[in-house]
Amino acid sequence: MRFYNFLKHFNSQRKKKGHRVLFLILSFSLSLSFAQDDRLRLKQADVLENVTVDGKSIQYLRGNVIFHKGDKVMNCDWARFDQKTEQGFLFGNVSMVEDVQNLTCDSLFVDSPKDIMIAYSNTHVWDTTYSLVTDTLFYFSELDSGSANGNTTLIQDKQTIKGDRIEYFEIPESDGVSYAARGNVSITEEGRLATCGEAIYDRENGKTTLRIKPKILDNNQTISGSEIFLEYDEDVLKSLFIPSDAHATHPSTGVRQWMEIVDEDTLTFEDSLSFTDDMTGSILRGFFTDGLMDSMRLEGMATTNYFEFCRK
Repeated sequence: MRFYNFLKHFNSQRKKKGHRVLFLILSFSLSLSFAQDDRLRLKQADVLENVTVDGKSIQYLRGNVIFHKGDKVMNCDWARFDQKTEQGFLFGNVSMVEDVQNLTCDSLFVDSPKDIMIAYSNTHVWDTTYSLVTDTLFYFSELDSGSANGNTTLIQDKQTIKGDRIEYFEIPESDGVSYAARGNVSITEEGRLATCGEAIYDRENGKTTLRIKPKILDNNQTISGSEIFLEYDEDVLKSLFIPSDAHATHPSTGVRQWMEIVDEDTLTFEDSLSFTDDMTGSILRGFFTDGLMDSMRLEGMATTNYFEFCRK
């Protein structure tokens, strides 16, 4: 701490002589002794440069830069740090570790008083329960939540969720995150694919709501409607419910056989046929066993077009 105060004093003396920049030619290791709190603190850097711009002192740090914020440890190649406002911009091989949670990105802005971090480019955040990759991440550290924007992929349990934007909230008691995915959403789960414009997952209650042209493709069967509500039991899909405009289709293939008499001989011919079973109704309820579709029930002005023929 005395060495750090000496640097500040030396820099102020140079300012009085008209020098506005202090540059340390020799690499040094800077360690700060401080009480554990949630402020952004510089722990270490090889090179420190103090620059005064418009009367504001900014630290430029290079080489093995380490910051602490509570239990968070942040590393980078170089950084800009405003000690007064506790705002920093970290660049190059940026990483953050807090307990089992990890974050890596190309650059990271930290606003310590507001507990906000913004990670830019090649952003990846993960712990033992989920993994999130995105272009840009707005992370609210106090709330354990974030908003991921651009080429976003969230992997949790058996699900892979993709979308233009994913907002998530970590539920410690549930070992995972609840999320709201928006824009070109796709959810892949055990061979099942769901697409929609918006998906909201309540992990605490095991429920997912699909909105804006929702559609599910399950074992070549397509299910759609105004909205689709999914219910899970210990992360295994148990049932689905469509409240209106329910529509389900299923392709069917088989063979058609016929006989013809040619030159007094009876010949058997066959060819392949393809049809689509089509079912509509006001309401659709689907039931699953071990995560696989077991049965469906249509209610309210239900109609079906169903084909039967000899199957291969």
